[in-house]
Amino acid sequence: GKSIAIIMGGMASGVVLGVPVSLMIADSFGWQAALWLVTLLGLLAFAGLMVMLPKLPAAPASSLSQKLAILADGHVMTILSISLLAAVASLGMYTFIAPLLADPEHGAVRSVTPYLWVWGIGGVLGSFFIGPVVDRVRGPVLVFAIMTILATSLFLLPFTAALNVWLVVLPIALWGAVGWALQVPQNNELILARHSQGDGNLAIALNESALYLGSAIGAAAGGFVLLLQMPTWTLAASAGAVALVGALLQIINLRRQPSWHDNTQPEPNH
Repeated sequence: GKSIAIIMGGMASGVVLGVPVSLMIADSFGWQAALWLVTLLGLLAFAGLMVMLPKLPAAPASSLSQKLAILADGHVMTILSISLLAAVASLGMYTFIAPLLADPEHGAVRSVTPYLWVWGIGGVLGSFFIGPVVDRVRGPVLVFAIMTILATSLFLLPFTAALNVWLVVLPIALWGAVGWALQVPQNNELILARHSQGDGNLAIALNESALYLGSAIGAAAGGFVLLLQMPTWTLAASAGAVALVGALLQIINLRRQPSWHDNTQPEPNH
């Protein structure tokens, strides 16, 4: 759990903090400066990998039939479906946080940058601090709790924003924290589920694909809501409903008691 949390925390730091930092740079120096910063950071990362990354043995190639066989695993498909729904809700709503907060009924915020910082910092903290929890709490229970909190925080967005523009930072921080923390227990469960087959890395790759697909679906769905000129609060309500469906789906995993969960332990963290 801790090892995965460190990896996810690094990813979260780059993704969730990159947007507000880029906005600040673009506002001060122009959008070209933000792109040059991305280029510079990419070169630094490449140089660091060239110097620090040890030589690793190549993983054995998997045939297409072996890759598709994972999709026949009902438990894996449930995990992937929950990741998909979480991404639709969390990342989809993130795309449309600006129109929600810019609505006169929900704060009429001129700049969403401070709120993006809150969401980002929450995401980084959630990604790092979830690690020890994963090692102590059974994965399905933890995922159910996270999905429930995610749904609640999304439902609260329009209500708190209507009351006070600063009160809304509480559900935003909570949303960011649990939204990014989710993938640590999810990836841990996938590794355990496919431990005996030895293709946990492929299952994690599918999980990442589910996240990107969910993000795209969420953005498209939110755009459709705006196209229909529906009230902006329906963006948050719809996202919360999707997260709630994910929480209900997780009940299947709560009732499932796979033998590997009791007999297989993840490798110790170093």
